[in-house]
Parts: sequence; C-alpha cells; structure tokens
Amino acid sequence: MNLLPKAPTLSARSKNHPPRRLWCIVLGGILVIVISMGLYRFAEEKFAPPYTAASMPLYREVVGTGQRKLVLIHGYLGSSRYWASRLSGMDRDHQVLMIDLLGFGRSPKPDTDYSLTMHVEAVRQAMREEGFLSPGTILVGHSLGAVIALALLAEEPDPTIGATLIALPVYKTPEEARRSLSNISPMHQAMVNNSSVMHLLCAFMDIFRIPLFVTAFDVPSDVYHDSLSHTWTSSSRTLQSVILKNDVNKIARQAAASHYLLFLQGAEDQVAPYTNSRTLAESLPNARFETLKAFDHQGFLKDPDKVWRPVRIFEELSWPVK
Repeated sequence: MNLLPKAPTLSARSKNHPPRRLWCIVLGGILVIVISMGLYRFAEEKFAPPYTAASMPLYREVVGTGQRKLVLIHGYLGSSRYWASRLSGMDRDHQVLMIDLLGFGRSPKPDTDYSLTMHVEAVRQAMREEGFLSPGTILVGHSLGAVIALALLAEEPDPTIGATLIALPVYKTPEEARRSLSNISPMHQAMVNNSSVMHLLCAFMDIFRIPLFVTAFDVPSDVYHDSLSHTWTSSSRTLQSVILKNDVNKIARQAAASHYLLFLQGAEDQVAPYTNSRTLAESLPNARFETLKAFDHQGFLKDPDKVWRPVRIFEELSWPVK
C-alpha cells in the first residue's frame, strides 16, 4: 500500500498559485509605470522654463485674523505644511503667512540658479502682495528658512520687523558645513557633491511615496510627502547656493545691526551645531538666545509649543533697536 500523499496535479497547482507568467506581467507593468513616471519627471525638469518673478509667484496660505503678523519660512526639502497643522492656536490672534519656497512644495520649479538673493526676493514679493511687509511683522524661519529670513532682514530698512531663527545652520568653515550636511543622509551627501548619478536617480523618487517607505521615517506623513516635492535642480542648487556659498555669520551681523533676533536652538541638534549658533547669538546686538532642551533639528514637528511659547514672549519684549 502506498501511504505517501498524492502529488497535486498541474491544474490543482495552477488554482492555488498564480502562474509565473502572471507575476511577470504584474511586475513588468509596475516597472513600466515607475520608468514612465521617472522619465516624465526628468523631462519636466529638463525643459523647465526660466524664472520670471511676475509670472511665477510663490505658493502661499494666509490664516488667522489677528492684528499681529507672522511669516513662516520652512526649511530644506520642506513646505508650508511643515507649519500648517502645528500652529498651536497662533492663528487665533495672528495673521499667519505660510510660504512654499521657490522650487519646493507647491511653488514653481523653474530652471534658475536658486541663489539666496532670488529666494529672498521671492519671499519679499509674497510678503508685499499679502500685506505682510509691514511694521511689527515677525519672520519665523527653520534651518534654510532661517538663513533666508536673516538675509531678508539684512536688506530691510524697517527696524520693527524681527525674526525668530529655529535651528539656524551656522558653520565655522565650508568644510564643516559639507561634513555636517553629508552626514544627514546619502541623498544630502550626493547633493553636496553634486552627483550626476543621483541626479538621474532623483527622477524616480516618487517610488518613495509608497506607504511602506513613509513608515520608515520618523516624520509626519504630510511632511514626508512634501519632502519629495522638489527637483534635483531646485534642491541641489539651493543647498549649494544658500547654505554652502554664504557666510551666515556675516549675514547675521548685518541683520542684527538694526533688527531684533531670537535664536532657538535644540541642544541635541546634529545638523546645525548648537555651540556655533550660541556663540554667534551672544556676539550680536539685539539678539536673544534660548536653548530648547531635548530638541533635535526637527524637534518642532514633535513639540511645536516649545517654539511658540518663546515666540510669544519675544513679541512682548521692547528691544533697544539701533
């Protein structure tokens, strides 16, 4: 008597397991979609029009109806959504202008140099058009946005406009800047080095919108998705032109000569060195420095109240502006 189980027939195996050909068709279809999306994104960037301020205004949102005014400028690879759901009631007694910087989020992504001057002028235009280039306005910038806020103040004649600078990236040398930024991720390292290989791969970054990848990063999903809303041109040129090619110490001294500044720096920030920021702030007139304990570079996303509390206090202070 044969006690071994009877081997399944070919038809039984086919019912329980999809044929290999079907899997090949599914995977082939996914591959075609990914390649098509990558080629479309690459072509869109390749043939992007040149920048014209008049026809390419920044995306912005205005919320709140209070008398006081805040302008919120996001950091590198961010967008206005960085702030939108984390205002902690600031929109109840403020008018709040949230901006997507040129080349990021929902703003235009033209073929341009993405210089600090260009970013500043685009933000200034948005402020002017929305009525926020007015006495008493406070700029709140995070990281890259803090640099842009400083540069705007360095050229702004109205001394009543001030700035809160969250995680301002201050480096002693260009080499320190390159080293610190390269340690964030392989993508940052590639942008610092202007890698042509990563430029091509960047066209396929929409694959990282798959939910599986979202859960692998310790940031909210809205912030994560907007971190992919840029081009290689806008992100790499902004990093090179704004962070690596400018002396933040010099810009801060120019801004602090006639404007009041609040530095908010996380004690655990590994991207923007805490000691460098504190040393700079303590050397400036009209500047106040506050340490955010247990705060890293993206601490605002986890505990926004730690930022808004000192901002409210800062508004109430009467600074001896020269």
